[in-house]
Order: sequence, then C-alpha cells, then structure tokens
Amino acid sequence: MPMPTSAQESQVHAAVDRYEHANSHGSRRDILATLTADSPEREFLSGSDEAFAERRKQLDAAQYSEKYTNRRDLTITGDTATLTTDYVETRSDGSPTDTPRTLTGQDIEFTLNRVDGEWLIYETTTPALRNNRILQQGPP
Repeated sequence: MPMPTSAQESQVHAAVDRYEHANSHGSRRDILATLTADSPEREFLSGSDEAFAERRKQLDAAQYSEKYTNRRDLTITGDTATLTTDYVETRSDGSPTDTPRTLTGQDIEFTLNRVDGEWLIYETTTPALRNNRILQQGPP
C-alpha cells in the first residue's frame, strides 16, 4: 500500500483540526462545513441554528473543548482516508466547583473523503461503535 505524501498527510490533519475547532468553538454551520453531505454525523446536528447557538452558549459556559491527540495510522486509498487518534474532552459542567475535568478516549477512527479536492469528515468511530458493528454483522 503506498504511503501518503506529506502534502496529503497535512491536508488530512488540517481537516481534523478544522473539525476539532468547529466542535470546540464553532457554530452548527461551522461543524456542518467540515462534514461530507452524506455523513452520519449530520444526524447529531439536526435542528435550527438558533437552538444550536443556545447549546453553544452552554458549552462555552462549561469551558468545553475537544482535542484529537496522538494521531497515527493514516492510510489514504484514492479519495478515502482513515486516521486513528486519541481524544481529550475538557468541560466544567457537572463539577461542584466548576473546575474543568478531562475525559479521554482512545483509538477514535476518522474516516475522511476527498470532495472537490477538499478532505471532509465522513465519520468518527469509537471502539464501542466498531464492536457493535461487528456484533451486528455476525460471524464471517
């Protein structure tokens, strides 16, 4: 399997950076702009821009941010890329002292598609979701 070029690698990482920033600080439209038109992630963003703006205020008040760290195992085949990362979420809501707490996850897999020359997120998959899919498919 050919290795991705440094330009391709940079473009994929930049797409994940845009997604990370939009989820941490952006509007509903900012997040949608990082996703492919057929992304299952769009389901979580249904509703109005106004309703999302209210949710964003809550997230901002909770000092919410997310980071995708330890990026590894990038593969690119044609117009599809996969990238494995770890995940760090910081937020203060639910804390009696409003002190931000950190939640972590490992082995988050991004699937990206190149659309009109731009890398966009198709899906983010957690290990639990991958296991559910395997169980639903049954034995080979």
